[in-house]
Amino acid sequence: MLKMYYAKKVKLLLNIEGSFVNHVVSNLFALLMIVSLSLTALCGQIMEPSYAPFEQYQHTVSYVQAKNLIDNYLRLDAEFDNYISLAPDHLDIFTSPATKQANEPEFTLFFGTQSSPVEQKKLQLFNPEQPLAGLRIALDPGHLGGNMAQLEERFIDIPVQNGKSACTFNEGTLTAATACYLRDMLVSLGAEVMLTKGKPGQAVYEVSFNDWCKQTFDIHTEADWATAATQQKLISFLQSDAIPNIENRAARIAELVSLSSQAAATRLKQSLLRLCYNQLDLRARTAKINDWQPDLTLALHYNAHGPNSNYKTISANYNMTFIPGGIEGAALRNKTTRIALIRFLVTPIVEQSHVLSLCITQAMTEELGVKPLKTPYPNSRLVETGVYARNLALLRNTESPMCYAESLVQNNHDEAVRLSQKDDVIDGIIAPSRIKQVAKAYTNGICAYWEALNSNSVSPQS
Repeated sequence: MLKMYYAKKVKLLLNIEGSFVNHVVSNLFALLMIVSLSLTALCGQIMEPSYAPFEQYQHTVSYVQAKNLIDNYLRLDAEFDNYISLAPDHLDIFTSPATKQANEPEFTLFFGTQSSPVEQKKLQLFNPEQPLAGLRIALDPGHLGGNMAQLEERFIDIPVQNGKSACTFNEGTLTAATACYLRDMLVSLGAEVMLTKGKPGQAVYEVSFNDWCKQTFDIHTEADWATAATQQKLISFLQSDAIPNIENRAARIAELVSLSSQAAATRLKQSLLRLCYNQLDLRARTAKINDWQPDLTLALHYNAHGPNSNYKTISANYNMTFIPGGIEGAALRNKTTRIALIRFLVTPIVEQSHVLSLCITQAMTEELGVKPLKTPYPNSRLVETGVYARNLALLRNTESPMCYAESLVQNNHDEAVRLSQKDDVIDGIIAPSRIKQVAKAYTNGICAYWEALNSNSVSPQS
């Protein structure tokens, strides 16, 4: 059933034509030092993004193909159109609405019918005993987990109810164990698999969070976090332009200035982790994946739903997947996003991500007995039941077809009980046996995707 349904989907989708305002003067020098250090830490040796790699794709994409991608996947809001101009023979991309009005494009993509200059990967003959032979798969277990779970605010801690045991676990540990088990399943089927990380509490970025804080802010002890000087320094840093304007930053800062020193210390750690360190880690994950050049990438996550989801159960349970796209106009102020937009137009990444995610969504429904989400989701574009286009950093910057999967709702009444069990050990990680079903669903979905691509003579991005 899965094979027949998605073989049709492949033909349909892949053959388409187409308030702390004033700083104390005495701390100004320290603030400047922090900004300088943090710019180095956050930006590293990143090269200026360039359109040069896409010149080879000139005249290889048709107007109909480009319009289909924009209309069905890429555009999230009306402001998106302030940064592009679509004509029958070309697409212009602009740095701002003002440059569009002045007709000063940053880059022009010319349409045509020439063949793509990128040679597609040749498929190996299908082997039923090794159905994934020749397929390179990157697995990215989401979040940190382990001893970092409380700090990154990705945990479930639901108290004892009706005589049942408390449900205590964290997402990062679940994803690490799931990735390890999934890796072994995929390798047994012939795939070559790379994990971005394999242990709970571990980041992909080369420096741990604690060491990063030492190097960047000279914070060495717990007592350092609670001093007025350190807290003022960190709040000033969070308000500065040294980091991007990330959602919820203003609300966090407003909260920080109203807290006691000890409570503020905890929130400062959480804010630095979420707003700064996680950006470094995401960048490291992306670089590791792209350097390895996989045929497909799977980001593994578990969902949570509703306010106070760390401590409260709900009745809702569902699966969902994200694919590249869903770009809001405001995001196109950033050159990296504009370049990603061009990459999505000239390569099959978006359509293949759609097919991959459809296969995985269906497999999760069948294996886990949980239906996909069907309703609109914030900051996302509903592409098809259970599949949403969203402009997440990993989706935007990964250069292979990708499924960013959110399986199950951790704080669902029944799932919280299942996922809190400590009835298995995977690669030394104490974990619930429920995650083996999740791994099997991913395996089934990937096999369906690969078989559908083979049967239609369409290969993954090479």
